[in-house]
Amino acid sequence: MIFDSISNYKNYSGYPELYKVLSFLANLGEGKLVEPNTVLVQDRIFCNPVRFMSKPENECKYEAHQKYIDVHYIVKGVEGIATANVNSLKEDTPFDSIKDIGFYTGKEEGRYFLRKGDFMVCYPSDAHKVGMMEGKSQTIEKIVVKIKVSRIEERESDRESILKAIQGHLIVSCQALPYEPLHSSYIMGRMAQAAKEGGAYGIRANTKDDIMEIRSRTNLPVIGIVKRDYGNCKVYITPTMREIEELMEVKPEIIAIDATNSLRPTGQSLDEFFAEVKKKYPDQLFMADCSTVEEAVHADGIGFDFIGTTLVGYTEQSSGLKIENNDFEIIRDILKKVKHPVIAEGNINTPEKVKRVIDLGCYSVVVGSIITRPHLITKAFADVLK
Repeated sequence: MIFDSISNYKNYSGYPELYKVLSFLANLGEGKLVEPNTVLVQDRIFCNPVRFMSKPENECKYEAHQKYIDVHYIVKGVEGIATANVNSLKEDTPFDSIKDIGFYTGKEEGRYFLRKGDFMVCYPSDAHKVGMMEGKSQTIEKIVVKIKVSRIEERESDRESILKAIQGHLIVSCQALPYEPLHSSYIMGRMAQAAKEGGAYGIRANTKDDIMEIRSRTNLPVIGIVKRDYGNCKVYITPTMREIEELMEVKPEIIAIDATNSLRPTGQSLDEFFAEVKKKYPDQLFMADCSTVEEAVHADGIGFDFIGTTLVGYTEQSSGLKIENNDFEIIRDILKKVKHPVIAEGNINTPEKVKRVIDLGCYSVVVGSIITRPHLITKAFADVLK
């Protein structure tokens, strides 16, 4: 999202299409609107005049688009516009792909009052509640420009949307293995829905079937994995290209991979495997599930988008390590040494720990068993009575 005055349009010369739009608006002449369906670039950019009376906030809804970037330019009046990441909102009206619009409800992340000469740019990730009045209803005249999203812009917008959606928030791991009582895609879908209602901003899920069901119940970003044992191989979280291909059938926003120093079932090193994966899927976001500081630094260096502490204490090389020891020393050390966002995970099992790792600088935090595995939660209570 961009909010600025049209007088600053020259600051956007590095963005050719946006600069073309802003230059056009800046040189229209004071108080002038455009003719309906004015085309600036054939099949790419067009604009329309809009006149309406501003309304109370409770009569307005968030809207979002997928195919076009919106530019709202005020010619007359004062319009209030609230913004929020579309992934953090609840769907109010199903998205209409033909009209390229969906309507949503939820908490705002920012509010702006646009006055004569102000403009706002809303990308596909930016839901916007338009038409709100300032004090009392008044006539608004504005120009809305639609810029068709290119493939590059679409990828960048998707990436930005995912990053914004989970930053500083809770991700809930909804998983149940075949031998566990809740093993069912249906149940995991409802578990994810409950997690969203409780305040989760993302879901970590195992298998494409679970992810499909979760997607049918929520619109939250998904960290997808496939857990599969290969004989005596120590790597079991998305260990081969087979698991990557399965996940790409449902395209989770992020795919997590075991990023320990153990060899893959195919005999490949992590470097060899990840290079193969990135070559085939260069636009996919990947998270490194690490168990030591050294593994985290290495994963950061070879280009993982997120660094996770998922496997601390669960591997031979991290045996005896506990994520919370010495005020999360492992996490603090990783944060100092990597450049990509760090996602805290692994035995983060109290609200106090969740808050602490975010305060330390983690991008987001994954919590699993203490929320979604009732047999383990029950065992903790039952064990104290033995």
